[in-house]
Amino acid sequence: MNTEKNILTTDIKEITNIKTVKATIFVIIGSIFYAIAVTWIFKLGNFFAGGATGTSQIFVRYVSQIFDVNLPLGLIIFLVNVPLFLIGFKHVSKRFAILTLVSILVQSGAVSVFENLEHINPFLEFADNRLLLALLGGGLAGLGASLCLKHGGSSGGIDIISNMLLVKNKASFGKYVFIVDFTIIFLSVFNFTGGQVSIEFGNGIFTLIRLIAYLLTVETIYTSYRPIKIQIITTKADEMTKILLEKIKHGITVYDAIGAYTKQHKNVLEIYASHYELNDYISIAQYVDPAAFITICPVRTIKGNYLKKTIV
Repeated sequence: MNTEKNILTTDIKEITNIKTVKATIFVIIGSIFYAIAVTWIFKLGNFFAGGATGTSQIFVRYVSQIFDVNLPLGLIIFLVNVPLFLIGFKHVSKRFAILTLVSILVQSGAVSVFENLEHINPFLEFADNRLLLALLGGGLAGLGASLCLKHGGSSGGIDIISNMLLVKNKASFGKYVFIVDFTIIFLSVFNFTGGQVSIEFGNGIFTLIRLIAYLLTVETIYTSYRPIKIQIITTKADEMTKILLEKIKHGITVYDAIGAYTKQHKNVLEIYASHYELNDYISIAQYVDPAAFITICPVRTIKGNYLKKTIV
C-alpha cells in the first residue's frame, strides 16, 4: 500500500510539473495575443484596452498631447501592473502571482516590439473599419486574457483584482472589469490636441463595443471557478477518499450503491469543486480505480459551507 501511495505521489508531482509548464506556455501565448490587440488593433482604431493597459494608454496619450512627450507604452504598462501584482501575490496565490508576472513581462516586452513593427501590421487594410477593428480587437484581447486566466494566471491589471474578488465574494468576473472599463470609456472621449479640449464620442462608442466583445469572449472561455458536481462510482472508496482528501481537500459525500445488473455493492463519491480542479480528480480517481465510473455536471448555485479554493 505504501509503495502504491509513493508511486501515486510521484505521478501527481509529475502531472503538476507538466501542468505548470503547459500553463506557462499558454500564459505566454495569451499575453502575446493581448499585446497584438493593444498595439496593432486598438491603436489603429484609436480606441482603448481595458484595465491597467487601457489606463496606461490614456496616460501615455494625454501626456503626449499635453506635454508633447512620447512615453514607451510597454514600460508604463509594466509600472502600473507592479502594485497590482503584489496584491495578487498576497491575496490570491503565489502560483497565480508568478504566472501573472510572466504575463506582465511578456506583454510589456511584446507591446514594445510590436510598436516598432507597425509597418507589417496585418490589420492595416481594415484601418477605415473601426467597427470591425473593435470586434476583432475585443475578441483577440479576450482570447489572450482567457488563456492566461484559464491556466491559473491573468493578463495583469484589473484581472488581478477581479480574480481576487471573484474568489472572495463569488461574484461575476465581468462585473468588476466593466466598472473599470466604463471609466476608461468615459475618459477616452476627451482629446487635448493643440492645447484645446475636444470631445470625440466615436472613441467611446468603439471602446464600448470592444469591451462587449472582450467580456463575451472571457465569460465564454474562462470557466475555471465555475462550480461542478463530480460523481465517482467505485469499489475502492476508502482508498480513493483518503487520497482525494489529502491532495485536494474538498469535502466528499459517500453513499452505498448496488449495480442493478451485476448486483455488486459499490460506493458513490459525490464532490463539489471548481472546474479547474476537475482534471486532478479524474487523474487520481482513474489511477486508484481504472474501472471507476465518473460523471460531471455543471452547478448553477452553491449555498452553505463550501470553500472556493484559488488556483495554487
